[in-house]
Amino acid sequence: MKFFQKIQRVTQNPEKFFKTIKKETLGSAFLFWLVFVLIRSLIVGRAYNLTTILNLNPISLYIFLMISGLVGFFVITGVIHLLLHLFKGKGKYKDTVIGYVYGAVPSLLMGICLAFIFLLMSQSLKANLFVVIISQLLSLSAMVYSIYLTTIGFSIYHEISRGKALAAYLLAIAIPIIFIIILAFIFAGIILAMGGI
Repeated sequence: MKFFQKIQRVTQNPEKFFKTIKKETLGSAFLFWLVFVLIRSLIVGRAYNLTTILNLNPISLYIFLMISGLVGFFVITGVIHLLLHLFKGKGKYKDTVIGYVYGAVPSLLMGICLAFIFLLMSQSLKANLFVVIISQLLSLSAMVYSIYLTTIGFSIYHEISRGKALAAYLLAIAIPIIFIIILAFIFAGIILAMGGI
């Protein structure tokens, strides 16, 4: 199945798509995801002026975005895989990756679109509040649809209910957020204990 066919089929008929693509290899799914990350990384650096913010040249920034994307990918899929098995999932790591990658298609597409919109807005040096609000609403919709698609994929590949698949996925998303909040409170507590800055 070709690249754009996969995008079309997973968004239109996810159950049939996930059952059809069950024999996909880990490498093939990873390359599919990598295409999105390569494109997004190219646009993001310019769209958000990260070269100036992070004090990096464009090539170093691109390498940084790619490495952080790769590390993030393996960390999140590893955590999701462990949580799916806690919920009695039967699939292999490959199945988790396939469910995650193809389920994320709406978010991946929206990420590229948003980065491109912000790139255009940064070039004109004029931020349009209406465009920002609409793009954020579209981004939220894409994220919700991605969660729905991923839940279907995990449910099929790990042979568990959609409720368990959803719980494992949401828990995987919540863990880093909770961790960051705890670190922020610890950091704030240390600063307060030292008498502030």
